[in-house]
Amino acid sequence: MLLKKMGWKDNTGLGRDGSGIVDPIRLEANIFNFGLGKKAEVDHYTNSENVKRKLLEAEKDETEVEKVRREEKAEKIESIKQELAEIKKSFYCELCNKQYKMISEYETHLSSYDHNHKKRFTEMSKMDGAKRKEERMKREEKQREKEMKQLEEQIARAA
Repeated sequence: MLLKKMGWKDNTGLGRDGSGIVDPIRLEANIFNFGLGKKAEVDHYTNSENVKRKLLEAEKDETEVEKVRREEKAEKIESIKQELAEIKKSFYCELCNKQYKMISEYETHLSSYDHNHKKRFTEMSKMDGAKRKEERMKREEKQREKEMKQLEEQIARAA
């Protein structure tokens, strides 16, 4: 309607001399909310002829050189894991049976109340154990002496 008010007639081209397009531009409904050109890009990447998946490691054919490199890399990773395990052993508290990953955690643990309490407790247990062992030895010695006296008395009565 707007064009007719401006003097345009049906089946004539647009422009001052009428050499423009005759048929109107057709719009496609944009239900996917894609911008201009995005639909063509999506169609290109989703077309089954263009889609190729990457091969899995098991599907790839590897050469001898690649096989050797892969095995060397695996050995290197394994050796690093073993070295880390050795390093981490130094952050293990035997007394508390706890493993730490960082030296700062380990040092904090060594100065903690819990660690020092267990340390004092084990030292006291050892000292008590030594005292008890001495007392037990004395009791056993007294028991032997008592048994020896009883034997001597029985021998004296029998004689």
